[in-house]
Amino acid sequence: MENKRSITGGGISNKKPRFLFLALTFLLLVFYSSILFGATIYIDPTNTSSGQNGSITSPYSSWTRFSLVSGNTYLQKRGTTYTSSTQIFISAKNNITIGAYGTGSKPVFSYTGSGYAYRIEGSSNCTVQDFEVNGNGNAHSLIGVSGSSSNYTSEITINNCVLHNAHNTNNAGFGIYGVYNNNLSILNTTIHNVAIDGIYLANIPGIEIGYSHIYNINRRFFVNPNQTYSSGDGIQLDGNYNGFHIHHTIIDRTNGAGNKFNLILNSAPGTSDNATGIIEYCTFINGSNVAAAVHIERGNGIITRYNTFQGNTLGLRIAGAYTSNNLIHNNIFYNCSSGIGIGYTYPSVGPATNTKVYNNVFYRVSNYHIWVDKTNVDSRNNIHLRGTDNGVAIYNYGGGSWTIRNNCYGTSATAGTPGTGSNPVTGNPLFVNPAGYDFHLQSSSPCINKGVNVGISHDIEGTSIFQGSAPDIGAYEYISSSGSNLPPVINNQSFSINENSPNGTGVGTVVATDPNAGQTLTYTIVSGNTNNAFTLNSSTGQIIVANSAAINYESASSFALIVRVTDNGTGNLWSQATITINILNINEPPVISNQAFSIAQNLPNGTLVGTVQASDPDQGQVLTFSITGGNTNSCFAINASTGTITVANAVALTPQTFNLTVRATDNGNPSLYTQATVSVTVTSVNQAPVINNQSFNTAQGSPNGTVIGTVIASDPNQGQTLSYSITGGNTSSCFAINPSSGALSVNNSAALAVQTYNLSVRVTDNGIPSMNSQAIVTVNVTPGNQAPVIENQTFNVQQYAPAGTLVGTLIATDPDPGQVLTYSITTGNSNGIFAINPGTGAITVVHSFALYPRTFYMMARATDNGTPALFAEAMIQIIVPETNYPPVIDNQTFITKKHPPAGSVLGTVVASDPNPNQLLTYTITAGNSNGIFDLNPNTGVLTVANPAAFYPRTLYLRVRATDNGTPNMYAEAIISIVVSNASATTAVPVSKQYFNTSILLPEGSPVGQILSRHSSDEMNLTYIPMQDHPLPGISINSSTGEIIISDKDRLLSGELDCKIGVLDSEELELMEVVDITISISEKMTTTETKEENNMQNISIDSEVVVYPNPSVDGIFNIGFSGQQISATEIAVFDLSGRLIFNTIFKQSDKITIDLSGRPKGTYLLKVFNGLQQKTIKAVIG
Repeated sequence: MENKRSITGGGISNKKPRFLFLALTFLLLVFYSSILFGATIYIDPTNTSSGQNGSITSPYSSWTRFSLVSGNTYLQKRGTTYTSSTQIFISAKNNITIGAYGTGSKPVFSYTGSGYAYRIEGSSNCTVQDFEVNGNGNAHSLIGVSGSSSNYTSEITINNCVLHNAHNTNNAGFGIYGVYNNNLSILNTTIHNVAIDGIYLANIPGIEIGYSHIYNINRRFFVNPNQTYSSGDGIQLDGNYNGFHIHHTIIDRTNGAGNKFNLILNSAPGTSDNATGIIEYCTFINGSNVAAAVHIERGNGIITRYNTFQGNTLGLRIAGAYTSNNLIHNNIFYNCSSGIGIGYTYPSVGPATNTKVYNNVFYRVSNYHIWVDKTNVDSRNNIHLRGTDNGVAIYNYGGGSWTIRNNCYGTSATAGTPGTGSNPVTGNPLFVNPAGYDFHLQSSSPCINKGVNVGISHDIEGTSIFQGSAPDIGAYEYISSSGSNLPPVINNQSFSINENSPNGTGVGTVVATDPNAGQTLTYTIVSGNTNNAFTLNSSTGQIIVANSAAINYESASSFALIVRVTDNGTGNLWSQATITINILNINEPPVISNQAFSIAQNLPNGTLVGTVQASDPDQGQVLTFSITGGNTNSCFAINASTGTITVANAVALTPQTFNLTVRATDNGNPSLYTQATVSVTVTSVNQAPVINNQSFNTAQGSPNGTVIGTVIASDPNQGQTLSYSITGGNTSSCFAINPSSGALSVNNSAALAVQTYNLSVRVTDNGIPSMNSQAIVTVNVTPGNQAPVIENQTFNVQQYAPAGTLVGTLIATDPDPGQVLTYSITTGNSNGIFAINPGTGAITVVHSFALYPRTFYMMARATDNGTPALFAEAMIQIIVPETNYPPVIDNQTFITKKHPPAGSVLGTVVASDPNPNQLLTYTITAGNSNGIFDLNPNTGVLTVANPAAFYPRTLYLRVRATDNGTPNMYAEAIISIVVSNASATTAVPVSKQYFNTSILLPEGSPVGQILSRHSSDEMNLTYIPMQDHPLPGISINSSTGEIIISDKDRLLSGELDCKIGVLDSEELELMEVVDITISISEKMTTTETKEENNMQNISIDSEVVVYPNPSVDGIFNIGFSGQQISATEIAVFDLSGRLIFNTIFKQSDKITIDLSGRPKGTYLLKVFNGLQQKTIKAVIG
């Protein structure tokens, strides 16, 4: 039988898994979607023209001329080199593409700075493609892709790039360096000549590296071969690399730089211990001083398949306890020192577990094809063939174990100590050409159908396993020419189509055949269909245009479609090839837009008007310009080559606008043109502005910014704009002028003196050429107005002073004589409690109810009538003091012996004040005519001053207690001084009077009236008891002698006797003594009964209630029930019978009496309602 190879006519059979191409297609779709929806910016480092705007016809010459914007595409012209020390930095952006345009070699970014040449940070869905990046001795990395542990960069693609020359000596110098990313793709990229790693990636789940080539790395080795200094790997994955996919990549370590690995998967214990991933279709080429090709330190279930390991070193190292469940199948190991090593790395690390090695080829592996160290290996379907070496299939470093089945050994000695295991094949496996490293099986190979089914679906070329009665041993499944399905045959093909071809245009039909007659082929586009430019008929293979806008020669001169053809035979085999579609450049019309220029009248012929701007989408074409209309009297000419418009007929040039039709014609085939309107505005000859001398006045002290006036100027040329400036006379920069309006204002008020300023003012127009004129502007500064003067002031007003009460008058002055001031309250007069007379400043009460004790703070303003009017403000305090109540002092009696020594203390006059914290002052106002007594004004202590006057008798003093409130209040009492062994009645007449009352009568009821023989005399009398508290429950009015019941709780039945002294109120001379007896009955007397009956006969059905009683705060409510008349009079007395106040209330169900300012104690409320009278005791406290 003949072994049919699946590589035919340049086509590639099933060497690449289908999901890879699906992923590539997705990435390309994402990339080109961003192009369709964002702007495209063009960069040509060779462009030296002016007016660069980033368009394809006027590209930027530098990457520093603009800022990167999300959604945009940035393309550098192919065949150019951009040199800069400034990195290209994509920071916090989305959907940015950096690439190339035009034809030729990749554009070059020659980086001369440090750090990263390209830096992508905190961004998503960004692509760098089609670039060559050349670093230097300071470059940390050629491309850096970084995020943070809390903000991953995501969906970044690096495609079709060449990266070289990164030699930073500070432990850096990487081709690509990335940390904290999601789904990073590195495709079709070549990396070489770097100091350490070709690619270093850490904490990047979802890595894809494919179709790339890495060589000439770890060049620090040639400076210092110590591995601590030169530790470069081809690719190192660190941290979290779960879900990685490395495929179709060549890593070449044959540059002589030793140490480390082609590929290493390693990190600290933790996130990568259970990482999954696939290594497939890669080629690892090593020199002898490299530790191993692939080193897998951590992972779980990593698949290594379809790879080639070559070079004099260890091929694959499965190291330690942090990796398990490795599947290694269909790989080729040749010319290696050892093939696969499994087990301990360090004595403290446990073994790798559950390693499966299936369907691999080991050829000319000089030492151990597989070695184990304290672990187990399952070896099946492998071919172990020596060359001139003595290599053995399995070697036990100690503590190893194995399962060996269905392997092929060139000789029994090749099996080594463990032996050949079960179902071995011993002998030459009959490779097609082992010397040429073709390890396909010949038709007579003993390995065909001798393997065991281990669950592998296809071999390294995509051939289904198994083709015969059982799987084959080795990496390639043998395909028989008879009875077995063979893959289709497809060759590379090419077609051509004009750019801008409409949708639906046929491009060509892909041709493919199948060796198996009668099979049906299915066609698909795998990759390369940028912007979905084409569709492919899956049945016929016909390619047609699907997106006409993408068929543009200037954007892409060709498309390389990877087309796959799949049969419907067993295993659905496929092959693929590159279908090149060349875009033919057809001529496109030039691009010209409407433009406008301006020129002055009467300029000579040949004067440049402007240059018409136009471009052509087709590179290299030459444009020709012509005027086809609007050129009245041939006033203008245009240079056919440059588009420059000049004056051609100056005589005919009059002020107007010429609308020229200008045509731009290319030299394409066929020649095309575009027209636009070029407007040329001819302006009249410029004349100087007109300005006359002017004058203004202002006052000294005018604040900065005060407008003095506006300078007037005009221009003979209509439509021109004038600008103003001060060119002289502006001492100390006292003035400023608005350049646009000519408004003249004060600029330095402090320097403004009373004088005349002559300012030179220039007015300039915006004509061509600019013209100006000057004039003298006179500013007369007059003495300025000065603000009034007002000081902080304080006033007092009594509580609840009635509306209209004058509180006080504001005092203010004005430095300027003759000015009139106006007064106002600007703040603090909440609710309009006060009013101020604007002419006099008099403050009066508006709302009396608001004048309870507190202090008002108001801001008062005094405004003058100067120019400008000025004002001053001051703080006004209005104090409403608490109501001052008079002190309380009762009549008191002291007793002493006759002729006491001078200075003897007779007693202390006792008084109190209802207002807390007030001080009392004591004075004798009557009775001390002979200076008999001394009274301490502060303490009230009464002492003897004239002992000789103290002979047996009773002396009387009127003592006043005065408080220090506002206003001062006082009260007076009679102080009796009894000198012992003296009879009070011997000096004055004595009378006897009797009175009757009942304990049943209410408080306030009259008992009687003390009668004095001096009552008819024209003198004021004072009635005082001649002993302390002689009449419990009874009070005597000291002014009238009226006796009333004051406290029923103290009133007892029986008789009360008391001597009452009747004194001359002025001299306090005892006029007589009245000896009174009051009989108090437990029942109503005849007289009282009669009075009560009289009251009942009034027939007023009304009850008076006082509540609360007692009252804590001194506020009493008086309520009525039953019939009432129109008014009620209420009088309040203290227990001494002194009237505190009385008032009349209109008819009401409730009356409030406020005694909150009075001392605690008992008071009598007399209520008069028509003819009815009732006395009620009210208690405070």
